Amino acid sequence: MKPETKKIVTALGLISFTVVMLGIALNFGSVCRWITRLIDVFMPFIIGIVFALFLSVPMNFMERKVLAGKQFDKMRRTLAILITLVLVFGIIGAVGALIVPQLTKTVSSIVQAVPGAMQNLDNYQQELSGKFPQFADTITKVNLSSERVINEVIGFLNNWMNNPDSSAMAKLSGTLGNMLNLFIGLIFAIYVLAQKEKLKRQTKNLLQAYLKQPVSETVWKVGKLTSITFQKFISGQCLEACILGTMFFITMSIFQIPYALLISVLIAVTSLIPIWGAFIGCIIGCCLIAVVDPMRALGFLIMFLIIQQIEGNLIYPHVVGGSIGLPSIWVLAAVTVGGKLYGIVGMIFFIPICSVLYTLLKENVRYRLRKQKNLAVVKEEEINA
Repeated sequence: MKPETKKIVTALGLISFTVVMLGIALNFGSVCRWITRLIDVFMPFIIGIVFALFLSVPMNFMERKVLAGKQFDKMRRTLAILITLVLVFGIIGAVGALIVPQLTKTVSSIVQAVPGAMQNLDNYQQELSGKFPQFADTITKVNLSSERVINEVIGFLNNWMNNPDSSAMAKLSGTLGNMLNLFIGLIFAIYVLAQKEKLKRQTKNLLQAYLKQPVSETVWKVGKLTSITFQKFISGQCLEACILGTMFFITMSIFQIPYALLISVLIAVTSLIPIWGAFIGCIIGCCLIAVVDPMRALGFLIMFLIIQQIEGNLIYPHVVGGSIGLPSIWVLAAVTVGGKLYGIVGMIFFIPICSVLYTLLKENVRYRLRKQKNLAVVKEEEINA
């Protein structure tokens, strides 16, 4: 291509890019709505890819370790997928069977204790008015009576039920839609796992057919790095959850804190949400223990803060951050930014995404430094010559 033609093509490209970006900026709301609708359409397949990333970790282990014999050559992949599905759903079922009855029992105990607690609240307000008559008017205005508490709760429930977005039909429709997306995503994930070598080959051929060789190799390299990073992150997160749950079970058993197994499993499950997930389990655990013994709930909270410090400063950065090659400070930054943007989903996925970007940036920096060093050596040789 002639230099003049190349300049014209470059100028047209810049003009086209500027026009497109200006159009997006002027119609940003419409573009966001269009992207949201597009994501909704492809949501089952996005869920399927996520499921495939999660399930590929135990499936690869089954293929390489459990089903490595020659007698499994013809059925290795099928057996690995079946065993993985049975294992995953078995763990989910076991956790549900352990948590749900205990939570139901605890909620029932709380409901039975509500009348007594309301009466104690009324008595407490009367005692305060009697001990501090100078503040009687203020206490009356604050009104901590059981009648007010019940009215506030009923009012909140009425507003929630009357909200169009919270109507029973809207909730039922949303639940059915989510269940359908999860089912289609699971089927798609099974197909991806069963045909992953074929899909890899087709994707690579597609990249080579429509992109230049350097670009296709770069895209393939980034995609491979992303897949490996996500799998390592999932493995590290599951290992960290098991370690944390075991630590809580042993400590709670030593100090004879109620619901040791239930709360340990709950914290292990919620800790799959990076950094902050364990605090969800802590809040639920405190509520469960407080029904039995409020002082032990306080002791559990202190114990949780100590274990959380050990886990957050020693275990998590080495187990999860070390497995994906991301320093602990960037793990915290990824969780914070991801949580602000996309909530729990952002917390989970921003860590491996940031790890991929961190690795690519580190490689690019090293490449540029080597290039600058080589140029400096060449210049020094020219000067010496």
